Amino acid sequence: MESININDTVHKIIEQHPTFKAVLIEAGFDKIMKKGMLESVGRVTPLKHGIKIKKVSLTDLQIIANKHGFYLSETKR
Repeated sequence: MESININDTVHKIIEQHPTFKAVLIEAGFDKIMKKGMLESVGRVTPLKHGIKIKKVSLTDLQIIANKHGFYLSETKR
Protein backbone atom coordinates (compact mmCIF):
# COMPACT_ATOMS: atom_id res chain seq x y z
CA MET A 1 0.00 0.00 0.00
CA GLU A 2 1.13 3.53 -0.72
CA SER A 3 1.24 5.87 2.27
CA ILE A 4 -0.49 9.26 2.12
CA ASN A 5 0.51 11.86 4.70
CA ILE A 6 -2.67 13.72 5.67
CA ASN A 7 -0.56 16.76 6.64
CA ASP A 8 0.47 17.22 2.97
CA THR A 9 -1.57 19.56 0.81
CA VAL A 10 -4.21 18.09 -1.47
CA HIS A 11 -2.28 19.42 -4.48
CA LYS A 12 0.97 17.74 -3.39
CA ILE A 13 -0.80 14.43 -2.76
CA ILE A 14 -2.47 14.43 -6.19
CA GLU A 15 0.80 15.48 -7.83
CA GLN A 16 2.65 12.54 -6.21
CA HIS A 17 -0.23 10.03 -6.39
CA PRO A 18 -2.56 10.92 -9.30
CA THR A 19 -4.78 7.89 -8.68
CA PHE A 20 -5.62 9.21 -5.18
CA LYS A 21 -7.95 11.61 -6.96
CA ALA A 22 -10.48 8.76 -7.24
CA VAL A 23 -10.38 8.33 -3.45
CA LEU A 24 -11.14 12.00 -2.87
CA ILE A 25 -13.96 12.03 -5.40
CA GLU A 26 -15.53 8.95 -3.81
CA ALA A 27 -15.26 10.63 -0.39
CA GLY A 28 -17.10 13.74 -1.62
CA PHE A 29 -14.22 16.08 -2.49
CA ASP A 30 -15.68 16.75 -5.94
CA LYS A 31 -15.25 20.56 -5.95
CA ILE A 32 -11.53 20.51 -5.05
CA MET A 33 -10.93 18.27 -8.04
CA LYS A 34 -11.86 21.04 -10.46
CA LYS A 35 -8.70 22.37 -12.12
CA GLY A 36 -8.87 25.90 -10.70
CA MET A 37 -9.71 24.77 -7.17
CA LEU A 38 -6.93 22.19 -7.07
CA GLU A 39 -4.41 24.78 -8.27
CA SER A 40 -5.51 27.42 -5.74
CA VAL A 41 -7.16 26.03 -2.61
CA GLY A 42 -5.51 22.62 -3.06
CA ARG A 43 -2.04 24.17 -2.90
CA VAL A 44 -2.59 25.56 0.61
CA THR A 45 -5.04 23.11 2.16
CA PRO A 46 -3.65 20.05 3.92
CA LEU A 47 -5.79 16.94 3.50
CA LYS A 48 -6.28 16.84 7.29
CA HIS A 49 -7.91 20.29 7.16
CA GLY A 50 -9.97 19.39 4.09
CA ILE A 51 -11.38 16.38 5.93
CA LYS A 52 -12.66 18.71 8.66
CA ILE A 53 -14.09 21.20 6.14
CA LYS A 54 -15.96 18.47 4.23
CA LYS A 55 -17.03 16.78 7.50
CA VAL A 56 -15.70 13.43 6.33
CA SER A 57 -14.61 11.06 9.06
CA LEU A 58 -10.98 9.99 8.92
CA THR A 59 -12.16 6.40 9.38
CA ASP A 60 -14.43 6.59 6.33
CA LEU A 61 -11.68 8.13 4.23
CA GLN A 62 -9.25 5.45 5.42
CA ILE A 63 -11.69 2.71 4.31
CA ILE A 64 -12.06 4.27 0.86
CA ALA A 65 -8.30 4.81 0.59
CA ASN A 66 -7.62 1.18 1.54
CA LYS A 67 -9.93 -0.02 -1.25
CA HIS A 68 -7.74 1.92 -3.69
CA GLY A 69 -4.44 0.69 -2.25
CA PHE A 70 -3.57 3.65 -0.03
CA TYR A 71 -2.90 4.03 3.67
CA LEU A 72 -3.47 7.37 5.45
CA SER A 73 -0.96 8.46 8.06
CA GLU A 74 0.42 11.59 9.68
CA THR A 75 3.99 10.63 8.83
CA LYS A 76 5.73 8.90 5.94
CA ARG A 77 5.86 5.10 6.20
